[in-house]
Amino acid sequence: MRSPTPIALAPSFFALLCGVLCLLGTNRMFAADFPRWAENGALRLTVEGLRVTETYGETSAPVGRVWLVVRGRWENRIDRRRASERELPIALEVGELAKHLYAVIDGASLGSLRALEGVGGRRSLAGVTLAKPGDFVAGDMVFEIPAGAYSSAELQFYDDTTGHLRLALAGVTPEAKPPGLAVRNAVAEFALFAVSDPALVQNSAAVPVGSRAVAVELRARSLWRTVGPAPSYDFSLPAGAQVERVNLLDWPETQRSFVLVADGEYAAMPVGGTLPSDARFLPGVFTGGTMVFHVPAESESLELVGTLGRASTEAGVMDVTPVRLSVRAVPAKAKAAEWTMPLRLADEMFGLGIAARRLSVFAGESAGPSQEFVVLDVGVQNTSSKGEYFQPEAQLQLLDPEAGLLTCDEIAERGPRRPYAEIHVPAGERRRCELVFRVAKGAALKLNFRGGSSETQHELP
Repeated sequence: MRSPTPIALAPSFFALLCGVLCLLGTNRMFAADFPRWAENGALRLTVEGLRVTETYGETSAPVGRVWLVVRGRWENRIDRRRASERELPIALEVGELAKHLYAVIDGASLGSLRALEGVGGRRSLAGVTLAKPGDFVAGDMVFEIPAGAYSSAELQFYDDTTGHLRLALAGVTPEAKPPGLAVRNAVAEFALFAVSDPALVQNSAAVPVGSRAVAVELRARSLWRTVGPAPSYDFSLPAGAQVERVNLLDWPETQRSFVLVADGEYAAMPVGGTLPSDARFLPGVFTGGTMVFHVPAESESLELVGTLGRASTEAGVMDVTPVRLSVRAVPAKAKAAEWTMPLRLADEMFGLGIAARRLSVFAGESAGPSQEFVVLDVGVQNTSSKGEYFQPEAQLQLLDPEAGLLTCDEIAERGPRRPYAEIHVPAGERRRCELVFRVAKGAALKLNFRGGSSETQHELP
């Protein structure tokens, strides 16, 4: 019933450096050849040490996460004479540091910077303000990263005004190569790095009866390129020089944008995993996380589908091609078969097929001595020219002459084909789900359908 959420593209470029160390254990300082530093035309970042800990001050890391604490300092190194020649200010302010600075772990996980209170008045840096050349600010930079043992870590700093930095903290960041086929669209490259059917997955809901859990590790890197002004303080380039930018990619509601489509019809949304709900993808390195889905146990084919919608860019708004990655190949016999549901409905956007059955038990639960479950098998095909959202629970109810309109029972969420509040259906494709109603046994019922601009009642098939 509505269009997909847009993504946003944040301008930025890329630069390279490297180094050596190993991150193991918690709550300790690592021995290495510190200090290490990197600089651009306006800033020098010096790292004096780092540690991994489960607590910073009085703040404990979330379950399955730890704090990477980087001790360092930022210095204003602007050349006064050259800045004066270009009429540039000598004061620097890096606003919200979390939007510029990232920790990349093993070339795969992206650590997010957190502003936390430490001990003895110490706190992690949230921003950097340097009034004149030679001024510096020192402190901790605290990143939230997945718990575990790692072989590499590095800092990546992106800023179009001062220039960009990449500083190795531990080991050598590997160049991640997707084990299978990667897919590209206008803004990014996506790939699956692992697929598993876990019996128990951390941060995952209980697996419903008739379903199985599937965990996929999705990573991506930004490919979005534009041409724009070089960093103001890059004095190696003439004033006003234009350079190619490789942009950061912001993807709001990342997890909501992905579904795992089973047998070409049943779309499952993530129920857990480590991929951030609002992911940011960097240029040049594949980062991401896992998503956990519950799909019908008998599913033969699985395809990960991501709908990015429309991207806001400096040149305007563009439609972005959906991401499609095969998790399990589609057997010939699993390709879309004709629906056999007896009731057919249509509105301005969708064609529907509906069948109904009455059950005394659903998802292992009894309806009760005087009640039963009515299960609607609902198929939806998008007949419009663009992607649309179907809202099964809002658009389909049962009409009981005595009890009035009945809404879907919560037990439907524990079934193998749960009806999500919104199901995105790409143009020309179809999706399927089951609505479950708890009704008086033997009740005479009708189906109430709320289409795009009308509401109709039909005999229950």
